[in-house]
Amino acid sequence: MSQNEVRPRNFSQRAFGKLDKGSLRGSIFALSATAIGSGVLSLPYVLCLNGWVLGLFLILAGAFSAAWSLFMIAESAIKVNVNCLSKLSNLVGGKKLERFLQINTIVLLTGSCTSNQIIMSALVARTFKKFGVRPDENFAFFDTMQYRAMQAIPTAVIILFPLSLIKDMSGFRHISAISIFALIYTGIVLICELPDYIKAYRSMPDVEV
Repeated sequence: MSQNEVRPRNFSQRAFGKLDKGSLRGSIFALSATAIGSGVLSLPYVLCLNGWVLGLFLILAGAFSAAWSLFMIAESAIKVNVNCLSKLSNLVGGKKLERFLQINTIVLLTGSCTSNQIIMSALVARTFKKFGVRPDENFAFFDTMQYRAMQAIPTAVIILFPLSLIKDMSGFRHISAISIFALIYTGIVLICELPDYIKAYRSMPDVEV
C-alpha cells in the first residue's frame, strides 16, 4: 500500500472513533438531532386531536414536503456551487430575499432562545419541587419574577451565549450526540411508563370541548 492510499477503517473505528470537524458521523448526529427534536413528543397529542387517518396523513405530508424541499435546496446549491443558504437565496431572489431570510433566521433564533428559557425555568422548578426544596409551602416562589431572573440570567450567560458564538455547525457535533442519547433515553422512559399511564387514565370519562 502506497503512502497516498487511505487504509479502510473497521466498524469500531467508524462508529466510536473521534468526532472530527466536518466528519460524516458528526453531520449525521447534527442532522438527526435537528430533524427529530423534542417536537416528536407532541405527535401523540396531534394524533389525539386529528385522529389516526388525518394524523398519519399530516405526518406523511410533512415528511414528503421536508424531504422534497431539502433535496431541492441541496441540488440547487450543488448546481450553482455555493455552500451557504444565504448565498443561494441571493442568487435566486436577489438581495431582498437574502435579507428576508436573515430576518427570519433572527426571529427564529430569538423564539428558540425564549422557548428554551421557558422550558429551562419550568424544568428547574419541577426538579426543585421533586427534591422537596420549598421556599414556601405553596411553591409560589417559582412563579415570581425573582425566580425567573435567578434562573434565566445564569442560563443565558453560561449556556446560550457561548453556544451563540459558535459560527460553524460542526462545533455542535458533540452536543448533537448528547441530544440524540437524551432523546433515546426519553423514548425509553415513555415506553416503560406507557402501561401505567394507560391504566391510570383508561377509566377517565371523555370531556367534550
